[in-house]
Amino acid sequence: MINTQKIADMKKLLIFSLLLFSLPSMAQSYWETHDPSPDSIMPNVKVSTVGGIYSLSAVDSVPGKTKEQLYSTAKEWIGRVYKDPKTVIKSENPPTQIVFEGQLTSSQDKGSVHSIYGRMELNFKDGRYKLTISDMTDHWEYMGSTSKSSIEKIPRYSISRGERGAKWLIAALYGFFSDFKVLMQNQADDDW
Repeated sequence: MINTQKIADMKKLLIFSLLLFSLPSMAQSYWETHDPSPDSIMPNVKVSTVGGIYSLSAVDSVPGKTKEQLYSTAKEWIGRVYKDPKTVIKSENPPTQIVFEGQLTSSQDKGSVHSIYGRMELNFKDGRYKLTISDMTDHWEYMGSTSKSSIEKIPRYSISRGERGAKWLIAALYGFFSDFKVLMQNQADDDW
């Protein structure tokens, strides 16, 4: 007896596989010849590669705020954004450091969900903080199938593409960096 559900699942998997195999050839031609919008490149975000792994960092000033206030603001934000902060926080050294792992971005397009996850390290000093993102992975979900890969293997962000790959990665994380900066500035100023 033929199991129609298995056949339907196999068709979905075949379509998803074909899509994955065709993406690199289509993406390379576009990502190789185009840069992201200059508005989505943050000049204060520095990119480094160590051992074939991307690391992005940004230092921002919040004048007049202590490291304790900045630490508290970040810790409260983690508690609001992530369902179970105890599972995402990997280490803490109050009031100078928090290390956590979680989702950085998510977008939907034509039935697929694309997300970037990573490891974030926050360091605090009086009047400033440093955010470093590393160990990033790219997650795709399409028609019930999932794919997970290190960010460096995605053609758009490939380290072998040099500065252009780094620009696309900064552009992909623009929303995360800018939203976090606004949060730290606004929350830190909200002492009444």
